[in-house]
Amino acid sequence: MMKLIANRGVRVAGVSYEPGDLIECDERTATELLASGKVIPTDSVDRSIGLNTETAAPLKAKTKRTTTTRKKKAD
Repeated sequence: MMKLIANRGVRVAGVSYEPGDLIECDERTATELLASGKVIPTDSVDRSIGLNTETAAPLKAKTKRTTTTRKKKAD
């Protein structure tokens, strides 16, 4: 059995689930629902936990993109 969280309204084995509801179903049904994008697994890790400004990568400033000129044809 797998536990999933509904992204949108979904009907599994005759039972309707609203977005945010916890769904418990077998592996085959879970695989089909995950492939359709209607659910997300509950064991997904939130990568933002523990991130702070000291450990984050520095932001890069946008640079102006320069264009090159065409080379003149040799006569």
